[in-house]
Amino acid sequence: MKNIAIPIDGSEGSKKAMAKAKEFARVFNSNITLLNVREIPVQEGYYNKIEDYLAFVNEMSEKVLNEGKEFFSDLECNINTVSIEGNAARSIVKYVENNDIDLVIIGSEGLNADGIKRVLIGSVANKVLHRLNKPLLIVK
Repeated sequence: MKNIAIPIDGSEGSKKAMAKAKEFARVFNSNITLLNVREIPVQEGYYNKIEDYLAFVNEMSEKVLNEGKEFFSDLECNINTVSIEGNAARSIVKYVENNDIDLVIIGSEGLNADGIKRVLIGSVANKVLHRLNKPLLIVK
C-alpha cells in the first residue's frame, strides 16, 4: 500500500475517505494522491459565460485539493494533488490504471456537478467499483 489515491470533491463522503486513507497512510507510510475531477456540464444557458463557469470550477477544484492537502499535512509522506477535467468515474479509473496506485479509497457518496448529493450506489463509487482493476475501498 505504498501509493493511495483518494478522489475528493469536498463532500462528507470524500472527507470520510480521507480519514480512512490517513489511517492507512500512518500504518503503511503511504504516499497520498488527492484526485479531483472537474465535471463540466454541457447545458446551454447553464452559465452566461462559459469562461466564468470554468473559472469557478477551477477555483473550487483548487480549494478542495488545498483543503485535502492540509488534512494530511501532519503526516510525513508525499502528498500529490491532481485535477482532471472529464467524467468523474472514467477519469478516476483512467488515472489510477495509468499511474502507480496500489489502492483507491473513495467515499460512498459525493457531490455532482451541481453540488447536489449523489445517492449511495449508482454513483461514481459504483461505476469505479465495476470498472477499476485495482484494489478499491468504498467508505460509507
